[in-house]
Amino acid sequence: MYYYEKYDVFVLITALVLLISLFLFTFRHRISTLIDPLCFHLLWCASVLSLLAGYIYKYGLNASSILFILTFTIYLSTLYIVTRIPTETAVRKTPLQHKVVTMYFVCLVLFMASRYEFIIYALKANSPVEWFLYKFKQIEGRSPVQYILQLGARPFFLYYTFVLITTRHNLKRFVYFMLVVNIVMDIIAGGRSSLIGVIMMFGYYVYLFPELFPVRKLRQINVWGLVGIFFALMILAIVTSFYSQEISIKDGYLAMLNRLLAAGDGLDLYLVNNAEQHIPSGLGEYIKSVFGIFIKRVVPIQTQSIGWQLYELDQGRIIPFSVGPNFILPLQVAVLGYTWLIPYCVFIACVVGALRKNYLARFVKLPPVLSFALGTMAFEPILDIELFFLYISGILVLYFFIVYPFLRLKIIWGIPRITFKLSR
Repeated sequence: MYYYEKYDVFVLITALVLLISLFLFTFRHRISTLIDPLCFHLLWCASVLSLLAGYIYKYGLNASSILFILTFTIYLSTLYIVTRIPTETAVRKTPLQHKVVTMYFVCLVLFMASRYEFIIYALKANSPVEWFLYKFKQIEGRSPVQYILQLGARPFFLYYTFVLITTRHNLKRFVYFMLVVNIVMDIIAGGRSSLIGVIMMFGYYVYLFPELFPVRKLRQINVWGLVGIFFALMILAIVTSFYSQEISIKDGYLAMLNRLLAAGDGLDLYLVNNAEQHIPSGLGEYIKSVFGIFIKRVVPIQTQSIGWQLYELDQGRIIPFSVGPNFILPLQVAVLGYTWLIPYCVFIACVVGALRKNYLARFVKLPPVLSFALGTMAFEPILDIELFFLYISGILVLYFFIVYPFLRLKIIWGIPRITFKLSR
């Protein structure tokens, strides 16, 4: 059942419109463009709270729903404060042109390597329609190397793509072509919202390097960004229709509407099933929920994500594989314990602000490419804290083992040969 069928659709839409208007007006001086990731994040917060409004309208207030409202109140209030910190000047400078082309091709190879398993799967498929089912194939498992590449390669590839598009001209056609290839492969491989992800990352690039974009250019970015989002939503609905013969394109649009009105599906599962009576809480449970994927590789301990537990609770049966909603901020607070409500929400908001504003540059000299890659993950702790640490791990592994060594490599283009030497 869709959430707009489960709850009063008028309440959902009214709450969504009012909250979006309130959030955008409040944060208007902290948003650089309409495709700024902060803008999308505020839309997500409004969607979660609109679902909460629908639940309260139907079932009334209870302790958990009140605490979830307090969670967002504290988080957004703190986020409003920490996002006032000026971006570090070391990052606001124009991206370095040094070895940009070389690094672009290095990261292009990384991206293609991250899709190796999908390429093999696509070549063996009986028809192109089966390509869209690759996301379900991944449930059976994947190699650790492929997983690290899939998590970490994209921000580096897109950073150098954006640099070449905005500061160079001789490679633009090739760069645009490979960007389209990137988007198409990601969409087919299971990332229905990949185009929106690229748009958001470009929005963060604009935020990080404002000197590259005069006011007239920003207006164009806003217009074309909205056009891109419209096409991204169309693609999302069409790709959804490929997942089953019983799903039409109309059903795909209804599913898209359902996600827009109810991004916080885990919140609904928690409230409706009285999960506080079934799922244990405490610091130990929080650590197992967040770092379980790392811990169980070292210590023989049984761990299960919160989304997985909620899905089993809702279905009333054991599910053999990991599935379920994301570990969003309100669920993190619920698992950690409500005594941690204020300090945890303040801390998470500060982490988000630090990543977005590149606060680490005050203490550590970070190259722009790493600042960009980390900054694109700024809001991930709110969306899924477990996935956030996986993304950060993938980014750091690829940076220190591949990107950084190539950045340190000094390439001298000679005639008729190419020579290499390490710079000091």
